[in-house]
Amino acid sequence: NDGTIDVTARSAVVIGSARARAYGILTGDGNDTVTNAGIIRTSQTGIATGVSIETPGIAISTGGGSDRVTLEAGSFTRGIVDLGSGDDTISFNGSLSVTGSVTGGAGSDTLVFSGDGALGAPLSGFETAVKEGAGTYAVSSLAQVRRLEMSGGTLAVAHGYQTNGAKYPILTANTVNGWFTSETLPAPVPLLSFSVSGFSDRVEVEAHAKSCTTVAANPVQMRIAQMLDKAMAAATGKTAEMLGEFQALPAQDFQKAFASLNPGTYDRFRKTSLSASRENIRSLHNRMTALRLTDPRHGAAIQARSFANTMSLFKTGADSGVDPDQAWQLGRISSAEAQDGSWMSAFGQRGSFAGAGGQAGYDYRVNGTVIGFDQRHGGGLITGFSSGFSRGSAGIEDRMGTGSMDGAASSIYGSWSAAETYLESALSFARNHYTNRRSIVVGPLAQSAAADHEGNLFTAYLSGGRYIDLNRWVVEPYASMLFAQAYEEGFQESGDGLSLRIHDDRTRSLVSDVGLRIARSYEVPFGHLIPEAGVAWAYDFRLDDRRVTASLADVEGSEFSIPGEQTGRHGARFEAGLSWQGAGGVAASLKYTGEFRSGADDQGVFGYLRVEF
Repeated sequence: NDGTIDVTARSAVVIGSARARAYGILTGDGNDTVTNAGIIRTSQTGIATGVSIETPGIAISTGGGSDRVTLEAGSFTRGIVDLGSGDDTISFNGSLSVTGSVTGGAGSDTLVFSGDGALGAPLSGFETAVKEGAGTYAVSSLAQVRRLEMSGGTLAVAHGYQTNGAKYPILTANTVNGWFTSETLPAPVPLLSFSVSGFSDRVEVEAHAKSCTTVAANPVQMRIAQMLDKAMAAATGKTAEMLGEFQALPAQDFQKAFASLNPGTYDRFRKTSLSASRENIRSLHNRMTALRLTDPRHGAAIQARSFANTMSLFKTGADSGVDPDQAWQLGRISSAEAQDGSWMSAFGQRGSFAGAGGQAGYDYRVNGTVIGFDQRHGGGLITGFSSGFSRGSAGIEDRMGTGSMDGAASSIYGSWSAAETYLESALSFARNHYTNRRSIVVGPLAQSAAADHEGNLFTAYLSGGRYIDLNRWVVEPYASMLFAQAYEEGFQESGDGLSLRIHDDRTRSLVSDVGLRIARSYEVPFGHLIPEAGVAWAYDFRLDDRRVTASLADVEGSEFSIPGEQTGRHGARFEAGLSWQGAGGVAASLKYTGEFRSGADDQGVFGYLRVEF
């Protein structure tokens, strides 16, 4: 065949099951010669339990007899090649394509590879393999071949995992005399080396394989290495090929390979949702602060004090002479409206975490909008509810992975105040959707693993503080606690090879803040200038280690777990802002916030501009 043979077979029934067969070349019994220098394309569609399934058909079937099949360079063969019974030979001449298995069947069958080429099709039922001519021919496996003849060039066989002590006879005879002029074995690497030995009736090569744990450089890599030792013996297909490549890596490539297999990447994506939750709570805190400080009860008391001008910037009211926009400039109000009722807030944040101890570094950014409604009940009591929407993204260092998060949160909140003291609290529940993609690189082999999954996040917040007047300065000492519990559903990454199955996960965190804020107003020719600053001590109680449990998707019994990266328990938060309130309703504000702890930092810059007309 030097043209095109295109055969399609479909089942004719609609109910029940049916089987269709598509044949490209069918010769039957006898000593046949078949050559394909063109295209053979077969497709067969069967019906099973009402579902239509398409598969490649049978491209070449030669039946019984001593047959010879030749596939020429540039040819395309879609379907099974079945040589049937007898002493058969199939030749692969140069670069070509075969989609489907190649089977020798009963008898003594031979594979012949000529020139340069590559063949990924499964080969079975062959006793002899021959390499002819110069060049390199790469094949996926020669598991059943008992005789290898090399008349030129190189025959490259994809290797899988090598078992320590495995022996491969390369020459068998009744009597073996003498020795080779030279021997060329694969160069030794940290996990694998080979030796050759001669016996009276054979020559064999022996593999010397070490445990993957011998190249682990930290506790995270040690856990991954222990999993690999268990998985290698049970892996098949693409997974076994990539694990075999891991075993053959040079020393300098292990760092990147271990990073590719680390499920701790998903802990980074989870932190993005925790950041969004914190910003949502901060919006609620700002709103409750606005309502407390615009309570008309405070206005008269503050006006009676000698330093009323400064305090009124915090505590606007009917008699204070300061409108809500001035208080907003201090970063205290999340809405342009200071009255109870509906309100809206927007937030943005970005941060980064340094990689250490086998964990990869990453950076992230989060933004969102919160819409709420609240009501005053008298006696300093305020209650409300809100809905928020957030979006975040994270990128792992060295472009090893990216992730995005979309979430929706519902919250209830409340505040109680008496004189200058306040207490506030909020409860929030969020549903998040995650889309992630990781790069898996093991030496020359690479694959992309993608996943989509969902999770829930519950947050509880409690804070209290007091406003103190100190000679034209407003000082606010405060303390707060933030508890979060995240649950993420289990999922499996796409693709074969070293894709992971991530198990259901539940983690908790508890963080406290103790801090102080100060502010003062200065009258300038074009309005009022209001600088402010704040500092706080943050403490992480580390309720758990944010462990991620995973296993190789295609290997049973390969489960392992990696603790999330732990940053420092103690941290410092700094705030700095400058606001300007001009005539004619023009106002502007710029505020910076930053939180720093060992191994991590979160920073944000927020701006505001309001023009009335």
